[in-house]
Amino acid sequence: GYDVVVATTQESINATMDEFLNGLNSPEVIKCYIMDDKGAPQEIDYQTLIKNANGTDPFSVPNDADPTSTDVQNLSNAYFMYAFKAKLGLPQGYAPLTPGGPTLPNIVELGNDTASVTFNLLCSEFDVVQASYGPRGIVGWLNQSQPSGDAWIFQSQVDLRLSADSKYSDLPPAVQKQIKNLGGNAFSVQQLLFDLDNAGLQNVPTISGVKPGTPLYSSLQNVFLGAYFTEMQKDGQPVLNYSITQSTAPESTLTLTNLNMEVNPYMGSDGQPVAKPTTEQQDLSALCYLCATNG
Repeated sequence: GYDVVVATTQESINATMDEFLNGLNSPEVIKCYIMDDKGAPQEIDYQTLIKNANGTDPFSVPNDADPTSTDVQNLSNAYFMYAFKAKLGLPQGYAPLTPGGPTLPNIVELGNDTASVTFNLLCSEFDVVQASYGPRGIVGWLNQSQPSGDAWIFQSQVDLRLSADSKYSDLPPAVQKQIKNLGGNAFSVQQLLFDLDNAGLQNVPTISGVKPGTPLYSSLQNVFLGAYFTEMQKDGQPVLNYSITQSTAPESTLTLTNLNMEVNPYMGSDGQPVAKPTTEQQDLSALCYLCATNG
């Protein structure tokens, strides 16, 4: 058994996460890729790319730019393929920050199983740029930004089981230690966001807010979920978040020696999870931290 169980409801998680993301001064992530000798994407430093492109910033080139323009030709000569820049946070145009705007989607949906907690990655800003090549260089140019009130949402299933039979066991030891945090910030919203946003615990996200089959959808899949997300999965790194460092042990008589998580869905009068819970019932689902002490 476990010595201590700490529980929090889905409603509380989302309210706290909204407040945290609203005040988060998240770093902007910028990733750029050029074509290598075999035509495959190769990451390049943002400023190095601009230097190689004779001073042209790909994000400054407008959508559907003329392929014969000097800026596009500069980027073609630098073998530019695509780039994105994104910042974790609450997207613009949603209530209550924008009165009358659409309702912000839940960041976390617990469901019935700790192995498949739903996480919606939201960004306060997201820009993507992609070049389309023909036999003689760039023939098409895409430059799109996330519109206000119509966010690009990246939804994934996260395996929060911290056990040997889960994705957690495949991560490097240093990352496992960051996820199974036994220090003073084990129950913090920063730690939970690190766990949910960790690519090593996620399946490949699906994209909503963008019409499938469009050039933008294809670009987000190639740029963000392809070269970038796949690389984050290898090392179990957070997708767009800060890393969490281990804190000193809390001043407590109950010092944690092990930790796992469990989801408790809303139960009906028959003692079984409600198959189609209402919003209010879903909000009462709980994420439980199962804590062991003294070994």
